[in-house]
Amino acid sequence: MKPAPPLLESYEEARLLLGAKGWVLSKAALEFAEKPELKRFKFTQPNLSRKTVPGSNLPIEPEVAAAVESMKTWPGYERQTEIVTKGLLALHGDPHSVDVGQLVKEMREYMPGEIALTLIDALEEKAGARESKLLQAVARRWLPWTRTPSSL
Repeated sequence: MKPAPPLLESYEEARLLLGAKGWVLSKAALEFAEKPELKRFKFTQPNLSRKTVPGSNLPIEPEVAAAVESMKTWPGYERQTEIVTKGLLALHGDPHSVDVGQLVKEMREYMPGEIALTLIDALEEKAGARESKLLQAVARRWLPWTRTPSSL
């Protein structure tokens, strides 16, 4: 049996998971600063924000990834967390193991735009051209804020 793929590989993905769990970066940074195993990283809100900025693709240390994964999911964010987790596992494992169209539909229904679009883009890139076209069509249909003037 194949081992499960890592859930988080970058700080950008950590930001996705934190947002899905209902954490704002300032509160997450305070939480990290209190954890003895993360003291050496000297997390502050500006530091965490810089590391997790969309597009940074900065590799995440295993102990930081573990801390993010173990953080509490706030009430009302359970479904978002499930969707992001499913998307990240598909991203790092086999994207064909999930119904990408259904995943996009769930993202639209349960998640804020930035989180959904970042994950859709990453899955799109990994899934390949055929699924990419499907994702683009679904995103334009279900995520109206993704439309550009040229796609209208």
